[in-house]
Amino acid sequence: MKTTAKILSVILLAVLAIGMITYAGDVQEADFATPEDYLGQSMPDFSVTAIDGSTFTLSDALAEKKAVLVNLWATWCGPCEMEFPYLEEAYENYAEDVAVIALSIEPTDSEEVLTKYAESHGLTFPVANDEQAGL
Repeated sequence: MKTTAKILSVILLAVLAIGMITYAGDVQEADFATPEDYLGQSMPDFSVTAIDGSTFTLSDALAEKKAVLVNLWATWCGPCEMEFPYLEEAYENYAEDVAVIALSIEPTDSEEVLTKYAESHGLTFPVANDEQAGL
């Protein structure tokens, strides 16, 4: 019995190792975009309806401000949650020169979910779901 269990364990480990090697090869061959792939390119214009009912259009924001920060995030994202107090502080200090839009990339982040999140985190910049923009 012990010998059979050992043989099965070795076979299972071999199968797992082959699977991991195959998976690692697929990952290495995958075509991932890097930030350098987008350097020098213009971001496509988009328009979304924020949770407060206002419309945010990238081209309009760029015409009015010196810069626009598009924050892609999700309500389940811990690092996103940690950065929001700093983003809110920066927005309050530089709103005259910089537009901010927080676009949730989570399809299940409904307007109701986003409204509760924004209120509980004290967010005053526009918040919307990316489904409209498709970024």
